[in-house]
Amino acid sequence: MSLEPRLQSPPWSQNDLRALGKALRDDTQPPSKAPDYEEVLAWYLDFSGDVLQYLENLDWAPLGLTATPGTSRPKTIGTLVEKLRRDPSTPLQNVGDLAGVRIDAEMTLSVQTAFAESVAAMVRDEVGEKNVFIKDLRDGDHSGYRAVHVLAKFPAGRCEIQLRTRLQSAWANAYELLAMIVGRGIRYGESPSIVPARGLVESMQRQSGTLASLEVQADRLGGLSQVSESGEEDTREILKSKYNENKQVEERIVQSLKETEHALLAMVKGDRDD
Repeated sequence: MSLEPRLQSPPWSQNDLRALGKALRDDTQPPSKAPDYEEVLAWYLDFSGDVLQYLENLDWAPLGLTATPGTSRPKTIGTLVEKLRRDPSTPLQNVGDLAGVRIDAEMTLSVQTAFAESVAAMVRDEVGEKNVFIKDLRDGDHSGYRAVHVLAKFPAGRCEIQLRTRLQSAWANAYELLAMIVGRGIRYGESPSIVPARGLVESMQRQSGTLASLEVQADRLGGLSQVSESGEEDTREILKSKYNENKQVEERIVQSLKETEHALLAMVKGDRDD
């Protein structure tokens, strides 16, 4: 399968992009040859959309997944400048998530792992082994954020492909909105100065651990259910019952996180009642 034109090459040089990044980081005027960031933003919006379209050609059926609509986005100028200043040694063209694709799906942890490996293998066929690697962020060491990322370097640039389960997605969406309210530093281990905000952050991070344990249990039950297909009917029924109970708990948590997300979104929009 051949790459889309925008996956092949950008319309500017690496040096021009480096100069733009340095100017953004230092809040100075970029050189005349450097592209405008609005131009870069538009390019990476199209680029990330092409990556998403490219991934939709992956056959998900062997994983037990149906084609789940994904989202694509370029990095906004505010978050980009924040990242460049946090790590000033990284040039703009080496920012791994300048373009990003996210796919959230109803899947177990084992399927998530297999999904990431399938995506990585597909991209490696086009861009080579050394230009793709998998970053497993499910250990809880990232301020509670959990996902599996496939980091790919296309001829056009780098793209971060995020693969998340339903629970991981619901938690991350709520936490991102919380970061918009109490400060984006919570995404990098910083603690808010306001005590109530600090308590809410700590509560959500503890909840992330609870959700991870629930997903491990669901993954184990799903595996046991498959193994027991040839076993006694009573055993299968017990496993099925436990799996269904687990899914009901998951459903309640997802609903709770969505309600939290809506409440936080209202605060971000200024719609809250004082």
